[in-house]
Amino acid sequence: MTGTATLLTITSILLQYSLLLFVYFFLFRVLKLAYAEFNAPCHSKASDDTHAIARLTVVATGKSPLSATQYSIDESMAIGRSDHNDIIVDDSFVSAEHACITAVKQDFVLTDLNSTNGTYLNNGKIAEDVVLQPGDIIRVGPASFKFER
Repeated sequence: MTGTATLLTITSILLQYSLLLFVYFFLFRVLKLAYAEFNAPCHSKASDDTHAIARLTVVATGKSPLSATQYSIDESMAIGRSDHNDIIVDDSFVSAEHACITAVKQDFVLTDLNSTNGTYLNNGKIAEDVVLQPGDIIRVGPASFKFER
């Protein structure tokens, strides 16, 4: 009887610690996601105002319909598959947070947000932040956009 009681006690302690580790792991994941969302480089929504500083015009969408043919850029614009992006490209080749365009002084900078399939500018894959020029073609998955000022 002593051996069985000891085995039950050890099993009970192991299950308690396993549950505690699971709770800590869950809290860690929730905090990590909240931190990533809070510190996203493109967190402000682009304005639909006609007095925007720059805009993206849809050139091609592939099989992924977009909600508009032009998007105004004021301070920043997020492009990706998730619903919280300014431009949502619903395609499996597009990452949840794929790319970002940010106003820096008088320029607009295109940033790839470590996407799986990359962000392309004028048919070349970008490896670092790039200052956009009028007429540049940005490709994210099947969607292509023309940058205009």
